[in-house]
Amino acid sequence: MGRTGRTAPDRETSGRNSELNLRPEAAKLLPMNCHFRIALYTALLTGWATVSTAAETRMQVSAGSAALYSQPSAAAQQAGRAARGDILFVSRTDGDWVGIAPPDHIDLWLSKDFIESNRVLARSIQVRSGPGIQFDVVGTLERGARVMPRGEEGEWVKIAPPSSAILWVKRADLTAVQARTDTPIREVDHAPQPKPTPKPAPRPTPQPAPAPAPVAKPRSTPKPPPPVVATVTPKTPTPSPRTSTRPP
Repeated sequence: MGRTGRTAPDRETSGRNSELNLRPEAAKLLPMNCHFRIALYTALLTGWATVSTAAETRMQVSAGSAALYSQPSAAAQQAGRAARGDILFVSRTDGDWVGIAPPDHIDLWLSKDFIESNRVLARSIQVRSGPGIQFDVVGTLERGARVMPRGEEGEWVKIAPPSSAILWVKRADLTAVQARTDTPIREVDHAPQPKPTPKPAPRPTPQPAPAPAPVAKPRSTPKPPPPVVATVTPKTPTPSPRTSTRPP
């Protein structure tokens, strides 16, 4: 009865403080751990943002031509070249190097022992920059992946570059292709409305010229009939029968 009792919340608060006071080193390291975690999260978020941005970036070859390397190093093997003006799709970056999807004109290689009917038989097969194991690996293909053969050389098949392959090009040989422009879009002037074409005045229908009035001909005076001339035909006397005076 003489002891002063403490409530349950007081005991919980005291317990938390005692745990912290028992290990002062842990209390000192707590802010450091928090800062480390924040820095780690920031780095991860920044890295994810960079990868996402790079995956959507397109770059154009600005040099006369750009060498395409199997690794981000000038000492690596060359898999081909890209011409000036070619558009390359960037998938990642590494310092002064840019990882791109190989252009379609680049040839890559597979061991033909692991493909059949233009499909990969092995669980996983390496895609190389040349026909041999001495060439660098630039990608992989999984079982069932379809390939597009372009020829053969010994035990190796030349194929069109798959989407999983990556080649490298110097950043200095490229310029970014801006998908958007910061220049404000100016208002387009309204095009002048075309003036209505005046309709031609109707042409008067030509009226036929009135027929000339008939000219009255002077009446001709009837000529008198020619006089009738009576022709008198003289009568020829009929001879009378002669009386015979010869005696019977």
